[in-house]
Amino acid sequence: MFLLRAASSNSSSRSPPAGITTVLTMTTINTHLRETLPKIPYVKAIDMYLMGCFVFVFLALLEYALVNYIFFGRGPQRQKRAAEKLTLANNEKMRMDPNKVGESTSFTSSSNTTL
Repeated sequence: MFLLRAASSNSSSRSPPAGITTVLTMTTINTHLRETLPKIPYVKAIDMYLMGCFVFVFLALLEYALVNYIFFGRGPQRQKRAAEKLTLANNEKMRMDPNKVGESTSFTSSSNTTL
């Protein structure tokens, strides 16, 4: 769901403020419920529910940040640099490889002429 939203620039700008507002609202509701409900030594069902909601909203914000980092941050730049380094290393390896067919015949012919 967030992958599709991150691809379009119109909807991706609306997601973080809504998520932050939801996290703040959940925190306010949780604080208000703890003050108004009777104090008991064990966890109430409403506490578990609100904490579960808080965790899901917080993880959605983290997912949004990760997706934006991968698509628009330094992630693509690092991948491009790594691909360029790999290409250069492969080109160097192919140039230095003595087992190539064209180079192996030139080595044998030059060794025969020196003997």
